[in-house]
Amino acid sequence: MDHSILIIGLGNIGAEYENTRHNVGFQLLDQIAKTQMVNFQKKQELKGMIARFQYAGKTVTLLKPITYMNLSGEAVRKTIDFFKISQPNILVLFDDVDVALGQFKLKSSGSSGGHNGLKSIETHLGSKDYYRIKIGVGKNSQITLSDYVLGKFEPEEKKTLE
Repeated sequence: MDHSILIIGLGNIGAEYENTRHNVGFQLLDQIAKTQMVNFQKKQELKGMIARFQYAGKTVTLLKPITYMNLSGEAVRKTIDFFKISQPNILVLFDDVDVALGQFKLKSSGSSGGHNGLKSIETHLGSKDYYRIKIGVGKNSQITLSDYVLGKFEPEEKKTLE
Protein backbone atom coordinates (compact mmCIF):
# COMPACT_ATOMS: atom_id res chain seq x y z
CA MET A 1 0.00 0.00 0.00
CA ASP A 2 1.34 3.42 -1.01
CA HIS A 3 1.42 5.83 1.91
CA SER A 4 2.44 8.95 -0.02
CA ILE A 5 0.31 11.65 -1.62
CA LEU A 6 1.56 14.47 -3.83
CA ILE A 7 -0.46 17.67 -4.08
CA ILE A 8 0.76 20.06 -6.75
CA GLY A 9 -0.30 23.69 -6.88
CA LEU A 10 0.23 25.33 -10.25
CA GLY A 11 1.46 28.88 -10.58
CA ASN A 12 4.24 31.09 -11.85
CA ILE A 13 7.24 32.11 -9.79
CA GLY A 14 8.14 35.73 -9.12
CA ALA A 15 6.72 38.62 -7.14
CA GLU A 16 4.85 39.95 -10.18
CA TYR A 17 2.68 36.81 -10.21
CA GLU A 18 1.81 36.72 -6.50
CA ASN A 19 -1.93 36.90 -5.83
CA THR A 20 -2.82 36.51 -9.51
CA ARG A 21 -5.67 34.29 -10.65
CA HIS A 22 -3.21 32.00 -12.45
CA ASN A 23 -1.42 31.37 -9.13
CA VAL A 24 -4.47 30.22 -7.19
CA GLY A 25 -2.97 26.71 -7.00
CA PHE A 26 0.05 28.13 -5.15
CA GLN A 27 -2.27 30.11 -2.89
CA LEU A 28 -4.30 27.06 -1.90
CA LEU A 29 -1.11 25.10 -1.14
CA ASP A 30 0.04 28.00 1.05
CA GLN A 31 -3.20 27.71 3.02
CA ILE A 32 -2.78 23.94 3.43
CA ALA A 33 0.83 24.42 4.62
CA LYS A 34 -0.27 27.10 7.08
CA THR A 35 -3.04 24.87 8.45
CA GLN A 36 -0.57 21.99 8.86
CA MET A 37 2.10 24.33 10.31
CA VAL A 38 4.77 23.39 7.77
CA ASN A 39 7.02 25.59 5.66
CA PHE A 40 8.12 25.25 2.07
CA GLN A 41 11.78 24.65 1.32
CA LYS A 42 13.37 25.21 -2.05
CA LYS A 43 14.66 21.97 -3.58
CA GLN A 44 16.54 23.00 -6.70
CA GLU A 45 17.17 19.38 -7.71
CA LEU A 46 13.38 18.83 -7.78
CA LYS A 47 12.71 22.20 -9.43
CA GLY A 48 10.23 23.01 -6.69
CA MET A 49 9.29 24.31 -3.29
CA ILE A 50 8.43 21.33 -1.06
CA ALA A 51 6.57 20.98 2.23
CA ARG A 52 5.77 17.63 3.87
CA PHE A 53 3.56 16.46 6.73
CA GLN A 54 1.73 13.42 8.04
CA TYR A 55 -2.04 13.22 7.69
CA ALA A 56 -4.27 10.22 8.42
CA GLY A 57 -1.31 7.83 8.31
CA LYS A 58 -0.04 9.14 4.97
CA THR A 59 2.90 11.33 4.05
CA VAL A 60 1.62 14.35 2.14
CA THR A 61 4.07 16.22 -0.07
CA LEU A 62 3.10 19.68 -1.30
CA LEU A 63 4.83 20.89 -4.47
CA LYS A 64 5.01 24.37 -5.93
CA PRO A 65 7.06 24.07 -9.14
CA ILE A 66 9.71 26.82 -9.46
CA THR A 67 9.63 26.50 -13.22
CA TYR A 68 7.20 28.59 -15.15
CA MET A 69 3.70 27.20 -15.60
CA ASN A 70 4.36 25.61 -18.99
CA LEU A 71 7.28 23.59 -17.55
CA SER A 72 5.53 22.34 -14.38
CA GLY A 73 5.71 18.74 -15.52
CA GLU A 74 9.50 18.71 -15.03
CA ALA A 75 9.12 19.38 -11.28
CA VAL A 76 6.23 16.90 -11.00
CA ARG A 77 8.23 14.10 -12.65
CA LYS A 78 11.34 14.76 -10.53
CA THR A 79 9.29 14.87 -7.30
CA ILE A 80 7.38 11.67 -8.11
CA ASP A 81 10.60 9.85 -8.87
CA PHE A 82 12.48 11.19 -5.84
CA PHE A 83 9.75 10.38 -3.29
CA LYS A 84 8.53 7.26 -5.17
CA ILE A 85 4.91 8.43 -5.33
CA SER A 86 2.55 6.44 -7.53
CA GLN A 87 0.53 8.26 -10.16
CA PRO A 88 -2.90 7.46 -8.64
CA ASN A 89 -1.80 9.45 -5.56
CA ILE A 90 -1.29 12.72 -7.41
CA LEU A 91 -3.61 15.72 -7.13
CA VAL A 92 -3.11 18.92 -9.15
CA LEU A 93 -4.70 22.22 -8.08
CA PHE A 94 -5.07 24.86 -10.79
CA ASP A 95 -7.09 27.84 -11.95
CA ASP A 96 -10.01 27.45 -14.34
CA VAL A 97 -11.87 30.35 -15.94
CA ASP A 98 -14.79 28.11 -16.90
CA VAL A 99 -15.61 27.41 -13.24
CA ALA A 100 -17.36 30.13 -11.24
CA LEU A 101 -15.24 32.12 -8.81
CA GLY A 102 -14.73 30.22 -5.57
CA GLN A 103 -16.21 26.95 -6.86
CA PHE A 104 -14.24 23.71 -7.23
CA LYS A 105 -14.52 20.85 -9.67
CA LEU A 106 -12.83 17.48 -9.08
CA LYS A 107 -11.84 15.32 -12.05
CA SER A 108 -10.01 11.99 -12.12
CA SER A 109 -8.70 12.38 -15.66
CA GLY A 110 -9.33 14.29 -18.86
CA SER A 111 -7.77 16.75 -21.23
CA SER A 112 -5.66 19.75 -20.33
CA GLY A 113 -8.43 22.06 -21.53
CA GLY A 114 -5.72 24.25 -23.03
CA HIS A 115 -4.02 24.79 -19.64
CA ASN A 116 -0.25 24.85 -20.29
CA GLY A 117 0.64 23.58 -16.82
CA LEU A 118 -1.54 20.51 -17.30
CA LYS A 119 -0.15 19.94 -20.81
CA SER A 120 3.35 19.84 -19.35
CA ILE A 121 2.32 17.44 -16.59
CA GLU A 122 0.62 15.12 -19.08
CA THR A 123 3.76 15.13 -21.25
CA HIS A 124 6.02 14.23 -18.32
CA LEU A 125 3.66 11.63 -16.85
CA GLY A 126 2.82 10.13 -20.23
CA SER A 127 -0.81 10.07 -19.14
CA LYS A 128 -3.92 12.16 -18.56
CA ASP A 129 -4.97 9.92 -15.68
CA TYR A 130 -4.38 11.87 -12.48
CA TYR A 131 -6.65 13.70 -10.09
CA ARG A 132 -7.14 17.42 -10.49
CA ILE A 133 -9.14 20.12 -8.79
CA LYS A 134 -10.18 23.02 -10.93
CA ILE A 135 -10.36 26.16 -8.81
CA GLY A 136 -12.84 28.60 -10.25
CA VAL A 137 -11.51 32.08 -10.96
CA GLY A 138 -14.43 33.13 -13.16
CA LYS A 139 -13.93 35.09 -16.34
CA ASN A 140 -14.15 38.61 -17.71
CA SER A 141 -15.01 39.00 -21.37
CA GLN A 142 -13.91 42.65 -21.29
CA ILE A 143 -10.17 41.80 -21.35
CA THR A 144 -7.99 39.11 -22.95
CA LEU A 145 -7.79 35.74 -21.23
CA SER A 146 -4.08 36.10 -20.49
CA ASP A 147 -4.51 39.59 -19.01
CA TYR A 148 -7.35 38.27 -16.87
CA VAL A 149 -5.59 35.20 -15.45
CA LEU A 150 -2.37 37.14 -14.89
CA GLY A 151 -4.32 39.91 -13.16
CA LYS A 152 -4.52 40.17 -9.39
CA PHE A 153 -7.68 39.29 -7.50
CA GLU A 154 -9.93 42.20 -6.58
CA PRO A 155 -10.59 42.54 -2.81
CA GLU A 156 -14.15 41.19 -3.15
CA GLU A 157 -12.87 38.22 -5.19
CA LYS A 158 -10.32 37.40 -2.46
CA LYS A 159 -13.12 37.33 0.12
CA THR A 160 -15.08 34.87 -2.02
CA LEU A 161 -12.05 32.58 -2.27
CA GLU A 162 -11.33 32.64 1.46
